[in-house]
Amino acid sequence: MKGRPLPRRDFLKKASAAGFGAIAMSRGFGPLFAFDGSPVEKMTVGVMGLNGRGTVLAHGFARNANATVAYLCDVDSNVLAKAVPAIAQDQATSPKAVGDFRRVLEDKNVDAIAIASPYHWPTPATILALHPRNAVSAQKPSGQQ
Repeated sequence: MKGRPLPRRDFLKKASAAGFGAIAMSRGFGPLFAFDGSPVEKMTVGVMGLNGRGTVLAHGFARNANATVAYLCDVDSNVLAKAVPAIAQDQATSPKAVGDFRRVLEDKNVDAIAIASPYHWPTPATILALHPRNAVSAQKPSGQQ
């Protein structure tokens, strides 16, 4: 039986969704993504790049009962100084502020990294974050094609 060809973009979307689901289930986070709200455990998250989208992501994780933001990372200490108390209001514990992303990777309790940094950092940070076993969410910087 031969149907219409599957465009490459559609194939990649479906393969990515299937792969993400398989990884989530294999890491024991299956219930975390369930709709019944009964997680087996909490996900510990680090967020890199807080001057925009990263702060939005950090608030989203912190407000989720199934996640805890353990680290906020930004090279600008002024941005960190504003972000830490703002995120601490959304969860029971205050996240740690770090200027060097590699300090987040040293913590074996971190399950996922959200990368929302400018142009030149998402690729190297993603490669470094994937090496120790972390799940990674990298945001395309605005203005990039």
